[in-house]
Amino acid sequence: MQKIRTNEAYWSESDQRWHIYVQMNGVRRGFVSDKALSQKTNRKGKLQAERKADKWLETQLDDENQKVEVLFDKWIESLKERTQTAYWTQYVSYGKNWIKPAIGRKRMTNLNENDFDSILAAAYKKGLSQKTLYNIRSCLVAFMKYARKCRATTLVPDDIIVPRNAKRGVKRCLTPAEIAKVFSTSQTTYRDKPCEDFYINAYRFLLYEGLRPGEMYGLTLRDFADGGYTINRAINSRGEITTGKNKNARRRHMLSELGKKIVEDQKAMLRKHGLVTQYLFPDFDGRAMRQFNIYAAWQRYCKANGIQEITLYELRHTNYSLNKDMPEAYKKLLFGHSASFNGDAVYDHATEGSLSEAARMNAAAFEKVINGIK
Repeated sequence: MQKIRTNEAYWSESDQRWHIYVQMNGVRRGFVSDKALSQKTNRKGKLQAERKADKWLETQLDDENQKVEVLFDKWIESLKERTQTAYWTQYVSYGKNWIKPAIGRKRMTNLNENDFDSILAAAYKKGLSQKTLYNIRSCLVAFMKYARKCRATTLVPDDIIVPRNAKRGVKRCLTPAEIAKVFSTSQTTYRDKPCEDFYINAYRFLLYEGLRPGEMYGLTLRDFADGGYTINRAINSRGEITTGKNKNARRRHMLSELGKKIVEDQKAMLRKHGLVTQYLFPDFDGRAMRQFNIYAAWQRYCKANGIQEITLYELRHTNYSLNKDMPEAYKKLLFGHSASFNGDAVYDHATEGSLSEAARMNAAAFEKVINGIK
């Protein structure tokens, strides 16, 4: 450790300890020897106080005794003030189940990258998916960034290893025959009796447009204009209105003829049920869609029509799979992915022509399936 200070510790008769004061960047700190080494004739006490001062001058850490669990909770509180509930609640779960049990009682200054690898190794052994492991790693990296800002550590965890053979989540998709069935029948069952599915147009729109479910729930009638619509918001599982998953989630779509028909069919459905609401795809009472209700209805619809019971989010996967030959630039326009992309700057200058072309390609892909064209 390179010596930065020029002064030495001195003996204080008032409290019988070795003292030293140092200053850097306008901040002044004092350090004392431990009681066990605090005798005027004990040079180890003098050296201990000086080493504490030297360490602070080198690292500028404010609290060497800060426990991981204490600082983690402070970080979560800061997230609550500036992030959406779905974001910080996920990190609360990772902290409770994986981070605190492993390193919660350790001092921040005693952490090393092996501690983080051990957390991921334990989660891997429990069978967590690769995506979840990456999320835990992101949580650790974000927490350590906060810790450095708080001057509780200097550690930069830039090499946390996610096991390569961690299991990957299986993304299921509807078959071509099942896609055609969604667009050909609106019948379902309710209490073992056949009836028209109130949410049929929501299933079709979600599948055809490739939206995230929350994005569709947040669509209002005012979002539709000039042959298309703009995604300005999303509604999460807690019924909270958010700005969407990422900065690219706020985007515009153009509607093809089938897309326009689904919208008009939905408006007719609302009139049929006497619903006056701002939402295009509301719940049965006209309020914002509640995920439990539509998901339960979707399961009934699938069972009634011999369709595999995939999740509503997997309808988005189905659309993406169906459009596998679409150029990447147009996919990003449709799906609002957050991955970086350095192409023709379609995101920055999304023209009406490019949006229409993306809609045309999507329509062509669905036309082949719905009409049975190979």
